[in-house]
Amino acid sequence: MRKLFEQATIRSSYPRGRLHRKVWGVSLTDSPETLAPNVAARLFTQPLCICVENRFTDGLFLDAILSVLAPAELKVFLDGCAAKPFRCDSGGGNGELPKIIESRVQEFTATGLPLRAIVFADSDARFPGHISDDAKVIADLCEAHALLCLILSKRAIENYIPDEVLQGWATEPPSQAVRPLVAAICRLTPAQRDHVPMKKKFPGQLDDSQEQALYDDIAPEDLALMQNHRLRNDLIDLLSTHRQHLTADALRNRDGKGELDRLVDMITQSL
Repeated sequence: MRKLFEQATIRSSYPRGRLHRKVWGVSLTDSPETLAPNVAARLFTQPLCICVENRFTDGLFLDAILSVLAPAELKVFLDGCAAKPFRCDSGGGNGELPKIIESRVQEFTATGLPLRAIVFADSDARFPGHISDDAKVIADLCEAHALLCLILSKRAIENYIPDEVLQGWATEPPSQAVRPLVAAICRLTPAQRDHVPMKKKFPGQLDDSQEQALYDDIAPEDLALMQNHRLRNDLIDLLSTHRQHLTADALRNRDGKGELDRLVDMITQSL
C-alpha cells in the first residue's frame, strides 16, 4: 500500500510534458547536488519570486501573457493552485530593480535556500539594438548571480500591446478622441512600433542619428498627430479591460521575436 501511495503521489506531482523541466534532488545525506528535506519544504512552499520594475503594471502584463500563451498543462497547474505560485516583486520606482535583486539574493543566502527567482525588465531601447544603461546594469547583475533574466528588446511593455487591442479600444464611443492617434500608431512599421514612446508625445527633436533614421519615413500628418497628442498613462490596462481582443496570434505577431514565449518558458521551468 505504501509503494502504491508513493507512486501515485509522484505521478500526480510530476506529469509528463514540458511543465516540470528542472529536477531538484532531495536527500538526507549532505550533498551540494541535493536539498535536505526541511530545506526543500521551505523552498517550495514559497511562491516563485519574479523581480520586476513595477509589480502592478508588470504583474498585469504577465497575467495577460500567461492567459493566452501558457501551455495547457501550465494553465491547469495554475488553475489548480490554492494560492498564486509566483509573486511579482518590485521597489518604489524606476531604478530600484537592482536593489530588489540584491535584496532577494541576500534573503535566500541568509536562509540557506537556493536562489529561486527570475527577472524581466524593459530595455528602454530607442532604436533597434539599443539598450539603456539601467537595463545593462540589471543584465550584468543577473549574470553575476546566475539568475534567469529577460531584458525585453522593445522599448517598454506597452510596445507589446497588439494593434488589435488598440484598435478595439479606439472603436468604442468613449475613445473617439484617440482614434486618429491610434490609427497613426498602427500605420508605423514594426520597428517603429517597437520603439515609439507609447505613453508620451513624440519628441519634437531626436538627438540620436539612429533614432532619427528610424522615423524618417513617417507621414508628416501622422508625425504631427504623435507630437501633439498622447495615449493614456495606464495604457497597459487595456490588456485586462479589453482582453476580448487579445489572442495568442496577435500577441506573437506584435512580439515578432518569441520573447514572450521565452518569458513563459522561464516561468514554467522555474515553477
